[in-house]
Amino acid sequence: MRIFFVLVSFILLSSISAQKTLEGGVLGGGLYYLGDVNPSTHFYNVQPGVGVFFRENLNKRWAIRVNVLAGTLAADDQHSNYSYQQTRAASFNTPVIEINGQAEFNFLAYKLGSERYTSPFTPYFATGMGFVLASNSNQPYNIFIPLSVGFKLSVTSKLEIGVEYSYRKVFSDKLDNLSGQEYNLQTLKVPSKNKYKQNAFYYDQDWYVYTGLFITYKIFQSGSECKAYDY
Repeated sequence: MRIFFVLVSFILLSSISAQKTLEGGVLGGGLYYLGDVNPSTHFYNVQPGVGVFFRENLNKRWAIRVNVLAGTLAADDQHSNYSYQQTRAASFNTPVIEINGQAEFNFLAYKLGSERYTSPFTPYFATGMGFVLASNSNQPYNIFIPLSVGFKLSVTSKLEIGVEYSYRKVFSDKLDNLSGQEYNLQTLKVPSKNKYKQNAFYYDQDWYVYTGLFITYKIFQSGSECKAYDY
């Protein structure tokens, strides 16, 4: 956590006197969940997710952005191949609304609409902090860390398109309404050597993933370019 705050402070200080641009965009794609009900299957039960974002480019390498995203997370033990999960028969379905702030690093010198010492495209990495409301969860209010990778392409002087894949590490194990409690197998009339079985992993926290496309529009540009901050 300390490294994150040091990184943000460095980015903000390095942006002084640099040319900055403000961009807005829309994003659309899918959300899927990873946790006790779906331990490892990627792109399982993908639900639609849509949102908006605003990005400020501090220089050709660094940007900061704020995202707002809405969608649904869902999973069902009956879709599992494991008899333990089918016996447990847990499921959940919850709308989610999130807001997050991220620091974004371009691997290539890049700025939308700029032709001076820049690439017309770049892969990027972003991380930060976010808050998600999962209204049907036993713990509806949750903090998460987004870990994002993506690719963006400048189409015109003001228009950009791109794709992003982003993990959300949630600081909770109750997003799916399972919390590590035990249940009695005998009450389910299932023969077993163990009378009780844990219904969730105590030490595993929930994750979910957003993946999709975005379109960005440059709203305005301020300041004058400074060569010292190009890279």
